Amino acid sequence: MSGSGADMSSGNPGNKGPSLEGMPRYLYKFRSVDEKSIRFTRRIITESELFFSCPLDLNDPFEGYFAFDRVDFGAAVPALAAQFTQATGEAHRQEALQQHLPSILESYRLKTREDYLRNVGIVSLTARNDSTLMWAHYADSHRGLCFEFDLTVGAHWGVAIVPVIYSEQCLVGKVSDMGSLSEVMTASVYHKSADWAYEKEWRFIHFKGCGARKFPPRMLSGVIFGSQVSSDIGQEIFNELKAYPHAVNIGHAGRDPFSYSTRVVYVGDSHSGVAKDVSEARPWITR
Repeated sequence: MSGSGADMSSGNPGNKGPSLEGMPRYLYKFRSVDEKSIRFTRRIITESELFFSCPLDLNDPFEGYFAFDRVDFGAAVPALAAQFTQATGEAHRQEALQQHLPSILESYRLKTREDYLRNVGIVSLTARNDSTLMWAHYADSHRGLCFEFDLTVGAHWGVAIVPVIYSEQCLVGKVSDMGSLSEVMTASVYHKSADWAYEKEWRFIHFKGCGARKFPPRMLSGVIFGSQVSSDIGQEIFNELKAYPHAVNIGHAGRDPFSYSTRVVYVGDSHSGVAKDVSEARPWITR
């Protein structure tokens, strides 16, 4: 396959390009083409544009969640209460303040988390293009698309590219150490519950706000159509791909004939055309 199976060592041997150590060559973005989503899906093609979502708007309510260290928190309560009473001169309120300070600090933690996440933008991608669950959850049960992005181009884009780290426990920060707490908040943007591990998620992260951002057109290397995409939508999308600045590999996702697995095949590209008989197509190669 001309793009998705390209050898990383091809090209000018004197130009090493961006470091991809520890990264996959390609990442995938599943998209729906329903009435609510199709405008943004099309802009990936027509405008070379991806939308960076606020973490608070994503489908996991625990995005960016972190906790306070219990020992540090317990030690900090009396000191914080003493600082407050010293500053206000209201010593008679210290006992009541110590009683209510835990709930006050919990409200502070939640407010701090929310304020921080409002200034972060995320594009969620995956290292897999053949996940049955991902096709079901994020591509409208195969009625949508899967976009392939080439990180040899994306590494020059100027956004952070990080793998999501999955864990049974959330990150823990110290209320007594604001520097450490800041690092915890940053890391919380790419830590999630182990329940999400099947997604094998990677993220493009922009730490200066959410919203649409243009990407280098050559970063888009392939588009895989779900098996249930309507013929009208499929043709409209393909027509837009034909006008793309460079040839984009075209794939088709369907059920493997001998298992419940999803099988992705290469059927052509946007400039040369596609094969009519999917059964004779070659496997979609990723490296």
